Formats: sequence, C-alpha cells, structure tokens
Amino acid sequence: MLSNLTLIAVVLGGAGGALARFGVQQFVATRTRFDGWIAILAINVLGSLLIGFAVGQLDEELRHLALGTLDPGSRSFESTSLRELFAIVTVGFCGAFTTYSTFALDNVLLGIERPRLAWVNTVASITLSFLAVAAGWQFGGLVAGS
Repeated sequence: MLSNLTLIAVVLGGAGGALARFGVQQFVATRTRFDGWIAILAINVLGSLLIGFAVGQLDEELRHLALGTLDPGSRSFESTSLRELFAIVTVGFCGAFTTYSTFALDNVLLGIERPRLAWVNTVASITLSFLAVAAGWQFGGLVAGS
C-alpha cells in the first residue's frame, strides 16, 4: 500500500512534469519557428530518456518491479525510498511531462492538413523515444555503478 507521503510526492512530481511540459511548449512556440508538433516530439524523447535513466538507476529487484516482472511472492525489498523516488519520477513527473495523448491528437490534426508529416512525426517519435529509453537506461546504470 502506498503511503500518504508517496501519494503527495507523486502529485508534486506530476505538477512539476506538467509545468515542465508547458514550459517546453511555450519555449518552442515563442522562441523558434518550429510547429507545435516539434515540441511534442522533443517532450516525448526527453521524457523517454528520463524514464530510462530512472529505471537504470534502480537496483535489480526494483528494476523487475518497474518492468512488472517481479515475482509477487518475493516482495522482500526494503528500498521504500527508491520505490517512492521511482513513483515520483516515472508516474508523477514523466506521466505529466510526456504527452502521448496530445501526441495522438496533434498527429490526427497534422494528418488532416499534412498527412506525410504526420507519418514522419509518428515514426520519429516512437523510434527516438524507444532509443532514448534504452540510452537513458544504459546511462543510469553506468552512473549507478560508479
């Protein structure tokens, strides 16, 4: 069962992620010539890198928990603070920061006017986000090992 402190931390992480998302979108809209979909692409890649890094930082048992492969009978880990940090970063911050629902909506709207660009955005977002998760995971593991 989650503690009240964990729930509050996830809410605060979510608020931080939402503010960061808004900030990136505003930066792209006001300081570049790029369309709005570029901000969503950048947010999805950055969020994927961060979530990969967070998982890479976890010890082996918590990594299995994050990946949903932990044997339910082996809940012997005592790393409550790491679990809470993982929840804050992944569920709270990244959940509010990354924008796959907005990504889907923006792609539908982009596809109405510029269908080829919608496909480019779809392939680039998914491919770069997967690569960013893998890179973040590797980097997080390297940092944790040092």
